Amino acid sequence: MPQTRHVERHFTAGETVRDIVIGMSDGLTVP
Repeated sequence: MPQTRHVERHFTAGETVRDIVIGMSDGLTVP
């Protein structure tokens, strides 16, 4: 499962930033 890779990178703050960026991008793409 690809989610395993997501959890594996949870040790970095970049994962949180990436989640925020994805959330913002998703919000902009789907207003």
